[in-house]
Amino acid sequence: MANYLPYYWTRHNAVPPELCDMILAERQAMSDAPAGVGINNETAPDGLRKTSIAWAPRNHWLEGIMLNNMFYANRETNWNLDFGVHTEQVQLAKYETGHFYDWHKDTFFLTDATTCRKVTAVVLLNDTSEFTGGDFELQNCAGPITLQKGSIIVFPSYLTHRATAVTSGTRYSAALWAHGPQFK
Repeated sequence: MANYLPYYWTRHNAVPPELCDMILAERQAMSDAPAGVGINNETAPDGLRKTSIAWAPRNHWLEGIMLNNMFYANRETNWNLDFGVHTEQVQLAKYETGHFYDWHKDTFFLTDATTCRKVTAVVLLNDTSEFTGGDFELQNCAGPITLQKGSIIVFPSYLTHRATAVTSGTRYSAALWAHGPQFK
């Protein structure tokens, strides 16, 4: 009988609250842009995504914390996904009331690129008392995944997931994607 590997891995307090506050203070100085979708960050179709984003500078210290947790999660869960230190910039998302990102995957399989997103990491940057809604969900997992300020969730980028609509307040998160060779 086969044992199934976990869909995701979490660590609470992966980013201490005071560091989350530092990131949010830095983000206040950044320009917001409407979030897009797909490889070319195209305008999101109605009903798929509504949020604003900013990008942390390349090699931001948060990238190191997130990538370290991605390596640890890959080893601890036995996913054994082939990825390295090639990442995208950390995306800082701001979900205000009514903002969401419906069911989607982070990997783009049908491209001629030599690499693809293999592992996704998301960190919740603010306290859950500051918003309602905005739940993180993975398809085929029962209910929302409980995160708190500074929690990280790591999962294979090919899994379907979403952030439900924020019904009040503002939710802030950071996302990072690690690349590896295309799946064979």
